[in-house]
Amino acid sequence: MRRLTDVSYRIAETSAPMCPARKMGTGIALDFIQAYEEPQQAAIAAMLHLSHVPQVAAVAAGSPAERAGVKTGDDLVEIDGVPVETLLARSSDPSLFSEEMEQRIADSPAGRPVVLGLKREGHTVRVSIDPEPICASKIVIKTGLGIDAFSDGDNVAISTKLIEFARNDDELALIVAHEVGHVINRDDKAPSLRARRNMEDAADRVGIRLVKCARYDPERAVQFWIHRDATDWLRLLRAPTHRAGKARVALMRQEAATASCPPVADPVTKQAE
Repeated sequence: MRRLTDVSYRIAETSAPMCPARKMGTGIALDFIQAYEEPQQAAIAAMLHLSHVPQVAAVAAGSPAERAGVKTGDDLVEIDGVPVETLLARSSDPSLFSEEMEQRIADSPAGRPVVLGLKREGHTVRVSIDPEPICASKIVIKTGLGIDAFSDGDNVAISTKLIEFARNDDELALIVAHEVGHVINRDDKAPSLRARRNMEDAADRVGIRLVKCARYDPERAVQFWIHRDATDWLRLLRAPTHRAGKARVALMRQEAATASCPPVADPVTKQAE
């Protein structure tokens, strides 16, 4: 979660001007004990020190929350003067409460600081955070999948196995950026295989621009596909919706060589808008 929080925040910040929807971002990722199945809660609470309120599980490097002094492990007890326990009592689904609190923070009006009450080492501290516009797409972690990532057109899912497979943050950033590229391009179901291939090529081009402009290394990033092909002996049996790994790498290297920052959407995407 901490690794993906760093990467996804930088991509969300960089892609904000291109995304069809934006929100106010702080760089905070929350966790909450009731998000876990009841038989697991005692062990997880002991391992992660989770309590009856959401906990800051990760703070993105360079984010407004980090600049304001939010720390991993802080308990969230108050948002803009409203006790979190009051908000929990109003929640219709406590298993999703951490997401609700992240959304409440993201819904803050532009230009207005968010004041959080945090419990740290037995003491309550208050921090004032100045959120900044980021892409509204939520990046979520999925368990129980293979090395996989996908977008539903609004949000992005990354499997735990893919996060483990990516050898560095440059590679992970490329995967996140590719899926955000689908959101930027407003991709939906393709009417044909050729159309799907074109969508994937366009997402690769947008993705590598985001990687470059988010200050990741494009050359290190594209090594993901070389490494993936070398370990995926079933790739020849898969549906040909994407170029082969080497062809994708060639396309992205060419795009990275000419891409300027800040990144821009493809002309065809702008015309569609």
